[in-house]
Amino acid sequence: MTTVLISGASSGLGAGCARQFAARGADLALVARDKTRLKATADELRSRYGIETEVLVADLLQKDGCARVEARLTRGRSAAPGAHVPRPRPQRRDAAGGVDRPGGAAVDE
Repeated sequence: MTTVLISGASSGLGAGCARQFAARGADLALVARDKTRLKATADELRSRYGIETEVLVADLLQKDGCARVEARLTRGRSAAPGAHVPRPRPQRRDAAGGVDRPGGAAVDE
């Protein structure tokens, strides 16, 4: 199973991303400065979605915090940069009901 590393995972967008990946069955390596909130987030996601979670307390503004995360990434597990769970893109329709394509071209389907 894929492991996704998420920084800022104890609140806001990071926590939201963690929930989305957990709901899709990805194991998580969660990074944040606040150990208490991070552990609570990890426990909630593990309990709700039955996934594996790993807690990495690190301040990414500090060299030692970055080094801790870098060590985790190079440890040989699957939390490699670019690992993700694919998500289908919604189709947008133009005024005539055609499907918008990249570059602005609309086609009928």
